[in-house]
Amino acid sequence: MELEEKLKEIAKKAKNKEDKDNLINRVKNLEKIAVEMYNRLKSEKSQSNEKKPEQQPEYQNNVDINQCSDEIKEINNKLDKILDTINNNNYEKIENMLKEILDKLESMKYVNLSEDAINQISDKIKQIYDSSKMEFIEKLDIIIENTNNYSSKLDKLSNEIDNITEKIDKMSEKITDLLDSGGVKVVDIIKLIKEIYKGINEIKEILNNLEEESINKAIKIADDLNTKIDSYLVEIEEGINA
Repeated sequence: MELEEKLKEIAKKAKNKEDKDNLINRVKNLEKIAVEMYNRLKSEKSQSNEKKPEQQPEYQNNVDINQCSDEIKEINNKLDKILDTINNNNYEKIENMLKEILDKLESMKYVNLSEDAINQISDKIKQIYDSSKMEFIEKLDIIIENTNNYSSKLDKLSNEIDNITEKIDKMSEKITDLLDSGGVKVVDIIKLIKEIYKGINEIKEILNNLEEESINKAIKIADDLNTKIDSYLVEIEEGINA
């Protein structure tokens, strides 16, 4: 029962695809930030084109043009760093830098950026959006493929365990008959039980290490155990028919 619960727990983890879910949440967050930034810049550009010079707020006259230029340069540098970071799959860093840029744009919301500056920044944001999304999709495909393969191996192992359980039930009935007739020794039954539990314990230990190589080893042990039980079943049948 303990092994069965362990298998169910592992299968559940595999099917939940936690890594996949984390990546999906991460890419959704990145998309949200990038789209928000892109839309905000385009909105500023549209508003800037609609306004006439005399409609500009008074506080714009006090804006330090050099400071504004430095801030735009800083934003562009951050965007360039993000594009470099995408290649290293450092999604948390990308997300943090995008948030920094968003904060910077928020602090500049009363500044009318030039059309060239808006286009330059928004084009880079779109590039980040497209590039990061592609990286995520590729990585998600790999995770899905590995998870499906992993789940398939768990299903195979689970089937092997089911076979062992069925054979143990079958043997228990036949062994009872043989014990009643004196056709089998208690020592043989003890030996069989020891081998079964040894194999099951090995499988349980292996399953604590959730790696593909470990699952393959567990499947082999279960398969060998099934073969041994089949051999004992043949001997028991011969004992019954003797």
